[in-house]
Amino acid sequence: DGSGVTVPGPLLTDPARLDGPADWVLLAVKAHQTAGAAGWLSALCGPGTVVAVLQNGIDHVERVGPLAGEADVLPVVNWCPVEPVAPGRVRQRDALRLAVPAGAAGEGLAALLGAHAEVTVGGAFELEAWRKLCANAVSGVMALAGRPAEIFALDDVREVARALAHECAAVARAEGVEFTDRDADDVIAW
Repeated sequence: DGSGVTVPGPLLTDPARLDGPADWVLLAVKAHQTAGAAGWLSALCGPGTVVAVLQNGIDHVERVGPLAGEADVLPVVNWCPVEPVAPGRVRQRDALRLAVPAGAAGEGLAALLGAHAEVTVGGAFELEAWRKLCANAVSGVMALAGRPAEIFALDDVREVARALAHECAAVARAEGVEFTDRDADDVIAW
């Protein structure tokens, strides 16, 4: 509908122009761009900073921690259903849902974003992180084919997706997370 959210504040393009550490940093670059954000993280992070990592993956702390200094790194599972509608434009189809581990940082993010997102604190966070990783792996089939989810109606494509989902489940279990083949099948059904 053309509406959006405007966040007031300065637009800075050089981390050297920052006044000092921030209370919160929302890191929303792609995982392969994390190293490129190192200058910003160095300038924005201090002992009281929480870096909420809004990236896909399960290794947020290991990837971002070395770049965040003394800041607390908060892994976030991000479910933001969007679809491209025109070059450079996307439409958000449903509410932003975030999941974070239990603790003060997670509670703080829920308070910070509560009006703009559904934030689940605690619960089965590791399982949710693997569920999202599995969904991303399966969604890669859509990206490769350049087609929306309707492509999974094709038996052979659905079987490829199912194999990917079951492989994700097996890796999760090897990492100590109880992600069952049934959970993987639920991702495919979704």
